Amino acid sequence: MGFALISYVVDSNLPRTRFPSFSRGESGPSDRHVRRVKVNKVGLYLALALLLVVVATLKGVVPMIADLLFEVLLYVGVMVGSRV
Repeated sequence: MGFALISYVVDSNLPRTRFPSFSRGESGPSDRHVRRVKVNKVGLYLALALLLVVVATLKGVVPMIADLLFEVLLYVGVMVGSRV
């Protein structure tokens, strides 16, 4: 009973979404309704640097896993850096 009441309250507070009717020739959501994700480049680089430092410290403890993680993070860093 409590779960049904909670789900009713949560559902009643959510905005209603009207899906486009393709039979009437309506298209999907326009660009003004779509949120664009802005990437904080400095935070992204700091996170990658921190991960590289953590992996570098792990290299002494678990060399094989750390080498694999280091290569993956290096590849991801190069791919992200080339897109920014």
